[in-house]
Amino acid sequence: MAFKVGDKIVHPSYGAGVVISIKEKQIGSHANTYYVIRMSEKRLTVMVPTDKAEALELRPVSEKAELAEMWDVLQSEPATLSNEYEKRQARIREKISSGDILQIAQAIRDLSAREQEKKLSQGDRTLMDQAEAFMASELALAKGVEPDEALRMIREALHDTETQPDSETDTTAETDAK
Repeated sequence: MAFKVGDKIVHPSYGAGVVISIKEKQIGSHANTYYVIRMSEKRLTVMVPTDKAEALELRPVSEKAELAEMWDVLQSEPATLSNEYEKRQARIREKISSGDILQIAQAIRDLSAREQEKKLSQGDRTLMDQAEAFMASELALAKGVEPDEALRMIREALHDTETQPDSETDTTAETDAK
């Protein structure tokens, strides 16, 4: 998929950002074209070769239908996580590193349920924080809200299984017009 300046995208390792430019850069004798992406949450700029974007699994920020599925996953019955630390960590890490919003929602849901039963280990807490930050960065861009507000919406969805936070409001068009 080709992106253009202004597109809101998700990098599976860094989270959500906006393509701020497309540059050609010469490295040695080889010239390549790069997407220059300002990552929203990490105050970081990343350059990704345009010809590697698909292999890296860059994707557009989730749309309304995908976000509705995400809310459903957050509010669905959690899977039981392994009591074996290494297995649990590997499973959660795999979901987070996929960059897929639904996989990340599963990781958050399952860790949140585990946290209700007992205190999370430091490793589990770190993964929970990473997953929440990743999802919040994407949700913030998709909804046109601050990352802190997006994080509040995620946490609210985990504890309120009756409603989908702001599911009827699509602010994407409003933020595009700014």
